[in-house]
Amino acid sequence: MNDTENPDHEDRDPNTDSKPPVPVFESHNQRVLRKANSHRAVKDKEPAERRIREWLQIATNVTLVIVGIFAVCIYGGQLKVMRGQLGEIVKQYPEVQKQAKASQDSVAEVERQTRLDQRPWIKFQSGGPSPDRSFASAIGQPLRVPIRFINIGKTAALRVKGMIIVEIVPMGKDPPIPNDIAAITAEGQASPPRSYFIKKIPGTQYESSIVYPGDPADTIAIRSKFIANGRIDNPPFTLEEAKSFQGGKLYLAIWGEIWYFDIFGIEHWTKFCSLANSGGNPIEGEKCAKFGGVDNN
Repeated sequence: MNDTENPDHEDRDPNTDSKPPVPVFESHNQRVLRKANSHRAVKDKEPAERRIREWLQIATNVTLVIVGIFAVCIYGGQLKVMRGQLGEIVKQYPEVQKQAKASQDSVAEVERQTRLDQRPWIKFQSGGPSPDRSFASAIGQPLRVPIRFINIGKTAALRVKGMIIVEIVPMGKDPPIPNDIAAITAEGQASPPRSYFIKKIPGTQYESSIVYPGDPADTIAIRSKFIANGRIDNPPFTLEEAKSFQGGKLYLAIWGEIWYFDIFGIEHWTKFCSLANSGGNPIEGEKCAKFGGVDNN
């Protein structure tokens, strides 16, 4: 069959069927209008976002302010409580000081009582190994009296030193204890310095490095007196003195002081005075009784 014979192709133009579609061109006004609408939409969107950001910032600031107010209230309450506590502490401070001082005093007293319980105590005893106060001395020889010191405490006495004075005194008279010594060593007052005995009163010096508890420390005390140029002499026991002594007209006076340290390093002292007749019997004497004593360290 020929194309001329086909009715479907009778009216077709081959050139017409192969042409592309004609493009649609946007006019200038349309483009301007479209851009304006686009800008308007963007502008309308920007204020909304800005307002949202502003509101969020305001809300955040308000929240921070509220939190800050709560924090200030909390801190203020804590500060008030702290001020109240500080005020109570200030009020209680004197009482706390008193309690602290009382505690310190209590500890010090316990330590002191411990030292007193454990300390040495040096006791004076005349007559040497014999418990009585008898003595023996040859006529024409210096008057020699056996002396014993005993540590009746619980610990050793260290660096023991002492001065012993021996006198023959007429009956009815006080021993020649200087009045200033008696005043210095009155109850509640300090003991006289050792140098006073050594420089002002002639006597027998005693010294021992250590005296153990219960152990006796024996020595011999000799009657002494000062002579010319400050020298010390030991006068002999005369026949007249021996007769008067045996006849009850004279008595023997022994007095002095001993110093020592305990194991804690505390210094102690014992003042002693003893009066006896020829038979070794004790004689009462007010001045002698006031002179004797011990420390309370």
